[in-house]
Amino acid sequence: MRRCCSRPSRSTTLAALSLPSVFYAFSPEGVSEKLPTLSQEENLIMTTTPKPVDEVRFGAVKAAIWRNETDNGSRFNVTFSRSYRDSEGEWKSTSSFRRDDLLVLAKIADRVHSRIFALQREDRKDRHEESDQS
Repeated sequence: MRRCCSRPSRSTTLAALSLPSVFYAFSPEGVSEKLPTLSQEENLIMTTTPKPVDEVRFGAVKAAIWRNETDNGSRFNVTFSRSYRDSEGEWKSTSSFRRDDLLVLAKIADRVHSRIFALQREDRKDRHEESDQS
């Protein structure tokens, strides 16, 4: 399944990306309480935190593809992680893999490799269209 990986325009401002400042907790009986609002600094952190352009997941193993803009176009990096539950039942993530994860990791790496080539092709096409318009 192909995922959209459109980038926000360069003219997008942080103000346009800010989150609502009031949140409510809902229950079957209606609004139960007003939750604390986020500070401007917390909003800024949440809206400026980089997000991967794509992710590939098989079971507990995941790869995230990250875009780095350079003068020569986009470069891509990949991080791999495995999700697990700790002894208290909380979800955690690690970059260590068990023996049984290795073939899954190889399969994900193959898929990510192909996806990066597709992303590079899209970037070249976008840059070509931008140069034609100027």
